[in-house]
Amino acid sequence: MHGAGHGVLFQIKGSAVTVLAGGFEGGYPTGIAMSPDGHIIVSAYAGRGGQSAVLIFDPKAPATPQVITDKLQDTFISAGLHRSLKTGTMAWSGGDTVYMIKP
Repeated sequence: MHGAGHGVLFQIKGSAVTVLAGGFEGGYPTGIAMSPDGHIIVSAYAGRGGQSAVLIFDPKAPATPQVITDKLQDTFISAGLHRSLKTGTMAWSGGDTVYMIKP
């Protein structure tokens, strides 16, 4: 499933809502998690195309996420993302394969 790049990350503090970043194509379903150091990890697609990716947003500079596609060349279904509560290790699903992501 490929969208038009309408993914948006919002920051909510109290009753204030602000846009942190936007314009990316999230996975289907889009997975989102926060790393132990506060970075925001999103299952997505690179460049709004068919290449699966993991985006890493730095909350201090969210407009330019790090895009990781290494080891995902043959994965064209970017799905959920789940984080371990205690270790920060994450599981990312790409079709019929599950990948482990360590911070």
